[in-house]
Amino acid sequence: MSDEKRRSLTPEIVGERPTTDMTTQELEKLEAFVEEGLPGISKITPETIEKMAGLYLSGKTYGQVSNITRVPKAAVMYHARRDNWFSVRQDYLQELDERMKTRVAEAKLMSQDFMLDLMQTFQKKIGKKIQRYLATDNEDIANEINLKDIATYIKTLEALGKSMGDYRSGDGNNTPAVGLNLGDGVTVQKNQDGTVEITPKQKAVGEILKQFADNRREDEKK
Repeated sequence: MSDEKRRSLTPEIVGERPTTDMTTQELEKLEAFVEEGLPGISKITPETIEKMAGLYLSGKTYGQVSNITRVPKAAVMYHARRDNWFSVRQDYLQELDERMKTRVAEAKLMSQDFMLDLMQTFQKKIGKKIQRYLATDNEDIANEINLKDIATYIKTLEALGKSMGDYRSGDGNNTPAVGLNLGDGVTVQKNQDGTVEITPKQKAVGEILKQFADNRREDEKK
């Protein structure tokens, strides 16, 4: 085969986008099939051609399409080039990629909206009791607060911060969006993935809210 003819069979690149997915060997086989006069091409029905195109567009290779439809591979490739299957599939994949980006962005926004609702739920659930305790120093009110609710709130806050890009990437030393000193009554363990595990000890709620109250009073003095 001459160099000129071999170059004509080589997949072309236009603006970094290939015009075919056929290998040089496959293109040579297709060229030989054409030169032989397309033997048996008239026996392939429109229904079979449609089936071959559907298989290719769904991700099958030319060889797989040939095996499934019992049509010679060269004939499959002839119809693929004639009807420009490759370009159709590229356009479909590009459209799918754009649609996927939109769906991911929408799902992320919906997830963030849900986490905001969840945060507001726990803020409302916990906040009233905290305000009552801050006003009265009544530890019976403090003990009504479930530390699991506080832990869930903090984890939700951190998850939302991470989702919105408030975390540093890299060596795993991610910093939470908020810091909270829970005192000696609570064991706090930060995991490698940036999440925080909070394990309350006995009578910890009163100590936590007492610290909240003290901090609030200090802030008010300033």
